[in-house]
Amino acid sequence: AGSAVIENFSPALIVLGVLLIYGAFKMLLSGGSAVMDTERSMIVRVAKRIIPLSTKIHGDKMFVIQKGKYVATVLFLAVVALEITDILFAIDSMPAAIATVRNPFIEVTSDVAALLCIRSLYFVFEALKANFWLLHRGLFVVLLGIGISLVFEPATVWGIPWFGVVVPIAYSLGFVGVVVAASLVASILVPQPKTLHSSFN
Repeated sequence: AGSAVIENFSPALIVLGVLLIYGAFKMLLSGGSAVMDTERSMIVRVAKRIIPLSTKIHGDKMFVIQKGKYVATVLFLAVVALEITDILFAIDSMPAAIATVRNPFIEVTSDVAALLCIRSLYFVFEALKANFWLLHRGLFVVLLGIGISLVFEPATVWGIPWFGVVVPIAYSLGFVGVVVAASLVASILVPQPKTLHSSFN
């Protein structure tokens, strides 16, 4: 479906590119941190409006009875937040997949892999971030570069001439590999500032 939309509606590339650029700067400004603010989280606020929630931990129970009514526990809220986060990460991975390949099978399988594996990869990234402190900056460069390439790709937008710059797949993959590898090597060679080190621990 994504490939069909792009083939018939070229401005979709610009929208996807802008989303990637926004995500890149959001990652850079947050320093790669993904700590959830439960008071400001949209997921938490929406859940509180839909179902009654208990603020106490009740072991492995997702629902308990309080004052004769079923209420959801913190565990239920955590599971819902994790599943929604998986879906959001899968949606966020679509522009990157589309930017590198236009094969529908690969696009679908990459999204399925994101849904199935993103939670494990998140913990891998968190573990790597402590040792490779420049990794999130490398990922910023990757997302920014891919986003810009998507914005510049359409030849026309609603009949108006656009840039029409198409980056070959080999160049895109090479760019991703070089930037990620460079950020890992730089993390080893360049000492981590003490202020950043304390923020990661």
